[in-house]
Amino acid sequence: MKKILLAGVFVGLLGLVSANAQTASVTFNCNMAVKICEQSFVPGTDSVQIRGTFDGWGSGVKLESNLPGDSVWTTTMDLNVGDTVKFKFYTTHGTGTWESDPNRQIIVPDGGLTFTDYFDRDSVCNPVGTANILFQVDMTPLETVGIYDPAAIDTVQISASFNGWSTTSDETRLSQDPLTPDLWTKNVSFVNEPLGADEAFKYFVNPSDPNTIWTDGYERPLSQGGGNRNVTFNGNNLTLDPVYYDDVFPQLVIPNGTHLQVTFSVDMTTAINPDSQAVPFVPGTDTLFWISEQPTFQVTQGWTTNGRIRQWEMIRQGSTNIYQGTFTLTDPSFNAFEYRYAYISGQDGSVIYEAGGFQDFAYRVRYVEQTVPNQFTNPFTFPEDSWTNATVKVHENPPLGLNVRQENFAAKDFRLLQNYPNPFNPTTNIKFSIPERSKVTLKVFNVLGQVVETLVNGEFNTGSYEVPFNAIGLSSGIYFYQITAGKFTETKKMMLLK
Repeated sequence: MKKILLAGVFVGLLGLVSANAQTASVTFNCNMAVKICEQSFVPGTDSVQIRGTFDGWGSGVKLESNLPGDSVWTTTMDLNVGDTVKFKFYTTHGTGTWESDPNRQIIVPDGGLTFTDYFDRDSVCNPVGTANILFQVDMTPLETVGIYDPAAIDTVQISASFNGWSTTSDETRLSQDPLTPDLWTKNVSFVNEPLGADEAFKYFVNPSDPNTIWTDGYERPLSQGGGNRNVTFNGNNLTLDPVYYDDVFPQLVIPNGTHLQVTFSVDMTTAINPDSQAVPFVPGTDTLFWISEQPTFQVTQGWTTNGRIRQWEMIRQGSTNIYQGTFTLTDPSFNAFEYRYAYISGQDGSVIYEAGGFQDFAYRVRYVEQTVPNQFTNPFTFPEDSWTNATVKVHENPPLGLNVRQENFAAKDFRLLQNYPNPFNPTTNIKFSIPERSKVTLKVFNVLGQVVETLVNGEFNTGSYEVPFNAIGLSSGIYFYQITAGKFTETKKMMLLK
């Protein structure tokens, strides 16, 4: 009976301790100014909650705004002094949004406290906008060489950072322009997109034939050395100028019966040196190959686009470290060579590639010399390469004047337009128009007045034209571009920012 009485007294004491546990008032303030600015929280429609260990991460406690137009939502709770409280803020915007990890944490002090912070610890507003961007790609060269056939229901998609790099969704499919059948377009809507966001993208071909050798449909734009195309979202509706798939201009197409013969050579000294190469190249034992990194070119040569290694073998020249290969192209094809080298170890069969990746100019880009469309110096020997582990490779611009794109409208006067984009890094486009057939030169100068590149030098018919300029090898700064067409001369300024 005494045990029962003592037990009853103990339970009563526990209840007294619990009833008298010291609490303190804690105020939680969540500043929603940034999320309101970025349009990811709508006052009056969305609400803010705090959820945490104090309620077992349940439905939480709703915060209230202090005044109309105020960006701070607040609530006050009585919590036990000394307790460690973990929590996060949560909004009901959309399907609901939690703050990112880690959890927030406080230890409740005697006398209480006021906790204040921005939602998700984000105090910088990145303004957003809503607008459309019209993407356009011209498939003419690929149709000309017979590897893209819209009549066979081949399709072209846009695969991009803004759609998760999807290649199969109907939402990524471009539509054939009814007035210009070789042109494919897609109007993409961006909602509450951060202004200044870099939208990376590539065009992608889905062949209708499931047994085709074209198994890698991603383009490797020559202007980017295989890297992504980019456009900056500025909150305004944009219509991008059409580009050719892979940046293969019609003038670069190699017709049937050309039998273009090309010679590549590479100095393997760097690869042989064990201080420069993790797995050194062993002459006489290892086998060296020229590797195309452009799926469209591989398809024209009859190679499967996922079997890159056994393509063109390079042969050692005597006892030197120079390896050379002379190859006759299967035509029709096109004059654009995007490539790197790789060798197979004679010891264990492993494959060692020059550095590659997804960045711009991960691969070499070279062109056969030509002065008129679709005619080539044949045979042609390329400048000697050197094995490299550098991530940025040699990059050539297309043969002079052959990368000029003619617009589909007539010109009424001589004009030189401002380059776009400007500032740029490292590529931009320059447009000009001429109302009569003229000898045209278009040159780029540095601030010292020195010519850094001649973009155009030839006869052009009446029309409007666009020419790309690639400044990969130039330093940041101010440059000038000048057109001379007949008696017309005009100069404009542009800025390269790297």
